[in-house]
Amino acid sequence: EIIQAGLARSYAKGMDRLFEFVKKTKNIKEVAIVNSTVKEEAYLLKKLLSTIVVEEKIHMARLGAALGVHGGPGTSLVVVKQE
Repeated sequence: EIIQAGLARSYAKGMDRLFEFVKKTKNIKEVAIVNSTVKEEAYLLKKLLSTIVVEEKIHMARLGAALGVHGGPGTSLVVVKQE
């Protein structure tokens, strides 16, 4: 299930919101960072998230066309699996 947690006026603020979302989540088992066309920014988010989640538990994926159409270019999201 994909739920829009909010919108940000700039990409940097959006990345900050994704980081804060993960930071506030309890009992994290794994995290996935999914992006449409912003691979470099996704890796920067991974580096930032590795300060609060073990890096081996952070996975990267590319957003598929079916969902990418709805989000558009530059879409990024995080998936959190809790214990």
